[in-house]
Amino acid sequence: MSKAKWNKFTERIEEFRALRGIMGLLSWDQETYMPPSGITHRSQQTATLSALLHDKVVDPRWGDLLNELDTSVESPVQKSAVKKALRNHNRSACIPRSLVEEFSKVRSESQPLWSEAKQNNDISKFLPALENLVRLSREYAAHYKMGGHLYNALLDGFDQGMTVQKLDPMFTRLKAKLVPLVNTYKDRPQPPRITTTIPEDVLTKINHKVIHSLGFDLKAGRLDTSSHPFTSGQGPKDVRLTTSNRTEDILGTLTGTIHECGHGLYEQGLPLKWMNIGLCEDAGCGIHESQSRFYENIIGRSYPFFVWLSRTIAKDYPAINITPQQFYGAANRISPSLIRIYADETTYNLHIIIRYEIEKQLISGQMEAKDVPEAWAKAYQENLGVRPKTYAEGFLQDIHWSLGYFGYFPSYTIGNLFSASYKFAMQKDIPDMWEKVKEGEFETILKWLRKNIHDHGCVRSQDEIVQNAVGKRDHVEDLIAHFKQRQERLYS
Repeated sequence: MSKAKWNKFTERIEEFRALRGIMGLLSWDQETYMPPSGITHRSQQTATLSALLHDKVVDPRWGDLLNELDTSVESPVQKSAVKKALRNHNRSACIPRSLVEEFSKVRSESQPLWSEAKQNNDISKFLPALENLVRLSREYAAHYKMGGHLYNALLDGFDQGMTVQKLDPMFTRLKAKLVPLVNTYKDRPQPPRITTTIPEDVLTKINHKVIHSLGFDLKAGRLDTSSHPFTSGQGPKDVRLTTSNRTEDILGTLTGTIHECGHGLYEQGLPLKWMNIGLCEDAGCGIHESQSRFYENIIGRSYPFFVWLSRTIAKDYPAINITPQQFYGAANRISPSLIRIYADETTYNLHIIIRYEIEKQLISGQMEAKDVPEAWAKAYQENLGVRPKTYAEGFLQDIHWSLGYFGYFPSYTIGNLFSASYKFAMQKDIPDMWEKVKEGEFETILKWLRKNIHDHGCVRSQDEIVQNAVGKRDHVEDLIAHFKQRQERLYS
């Protein structure tokens, strides 16, 4: 292998990363500090950058270099780097530049329309935008020419190798186990919710205390607020988290914050040594979500965590008197509800399955955007026994479709499945794990994740990384076993 050609490879990878980082910052700014009227300029900026990056990625000379390196590099790490870049080149080359530019522009324009529609419960302006996003997503999927269900092409963009043929039986099996579990407990007397009013500035301080304690490096990241919590990682040394402070819902606030912190810890733990070859990145959205769901649910809804949290809050704010048992009961009660991000852990995956079924129909053409509000309401009534009264608590609750992220939602359940297996593997490797959590010692847990998940970047597939970390486990059985342990402790 020519050293000069390898240097060309790393230079181009660094250029791609810089452009994606700039686009990520523009997106973060749009959701946090950009003035509302700035969308006029921002949509053009993002469209221009998207087209520029696309041109560079699909450049035939870049493809020639990758094909040559693919047959000449020798080290496993280099081979992984080249194969990843070649996959990205080949997928991108399927898409016309005009479509990339149009999709980016529509996405930027759709986000504020979604936010306005959600705030005002008025879909008249957003629905045409959703129609455009669905149309463009279908076009994207068709250009990939993957065969099988059209939706497969979008799933593969978030979790490589994932298909409808794999998800359908897994989701069917999971749903068959979830529904009777939910029915067993949903009608029992439920622990009370926590409705203590906490000022926004106090919530902000509690949020910062929690993410710092979990291991998030605030010198290499920050926490802000947005209408929908999200994480934007420019690299391990610059990771931006956002959350949404709910003054009468400390648990709703904290679950969102801890969820994003899990994403942030993963981003900060990715291997810097591989940044210039493109492997300092997540191995898939499912494994990314497994980090956020592990911290939000496995750790953040556990009784030992609430022992630490209750003590920590009481020390700084004596007037806030919430016991560990009150926290634990409110966090784990089974109560079918409308809002996904505030759903209890057991019913959460039913929210994802509803979205998955709707997305499949949208992309295949069996459903149109105008049909979504009613289809959504009907699915919630059938699966969870609740029906939204407003669009904001219905199909407008998530930001994903306004971003054009069709195919992403299944990653949340994939993450839940992985996270349950982490729990059982970690308990074997760290016998005093829960005692450490009770004392606010989270470093050992983070070290386990760094060693077994984060340090591998995307040198291997997410399935390989997870299997090496936990062994050959049945993730569905692990998740159900985890739910049963939680509910038996709470309801018995």
